[in-house]
Amino acid sequence: MPVSERLRRKFHRSARFRPARRDEPGTLPAVTVAGVMVFTYVDELGQLRVSVDLDTTHRALVERPAGRGTVPLRVDVQDDTVYYEPSERAGVEAWAVSSESGGLELFADDSQRAEREAERLRGVLLSRLPGEREWLTVHNFGQDHRLNAALGLIAALVEEARNWACDDTGDLAVLERLDSAEPGEQLEILAGVTLVPDHLADAVTEAVRVLAPKLLG
Repeated sequence: MPVSERLRRKFHRSARFRPARRDEPGTLPAVTVAGVMVFTYVDELGQLRVSVDLDTTHRALVERPAGRGTVPLRVDVQDDTVYYEPSERAGVEAWAVSSESGGLELFADDSQRAEREAERLRGVLLSRLPGEREWLTVHNFGQDHRLNAALGLIAALVEEARNWACDDTGDLAVLERLDSAEPGEQLEILAGVTLVPDHLADAVTEAVRVLAPKLLG
């Protein structure tokens, strides 16, 4: 089970700040909470650096101490989560979004915010189960966008065929087949008739092959 509220309060009350010592030039300022030392300092390049030392972490925070001991850890910069190792005992999933550029944006345990951002970026919504290292794909919003584009092209081609159809038996039979066909089948039907120009049907088929090849079977 997660750390109790009583123990959390004890950790917070016993927190200590250790400043850099004038007589020891190599020392750095640090805050110690539950045995964890967090160093925050300005390095030689003028960068603000934050270093977390988990070697002396209180045993109550260490999960699976008999095997690969882990410490649940979340690091936020402003409102962005830059590192997240969720607690197995709390049973919390981790959420992230992978963009088309290949970047990975963490959202800790905020699944709703992650889903909104994945949809906005047309990226991939990912989740990671407690204690696991592998990210699992929950939903690919980029594929949705490409699929919708492909379906829109097919629908436009079908509408073009309707506009050019006559009242003769042959054209009406084609329209009836189109009404009962799936989008991929509609492309196949239109490729074999004269209701739309061949070059237009070919162009739409190639575009669908790129955007959503599964539609073509």
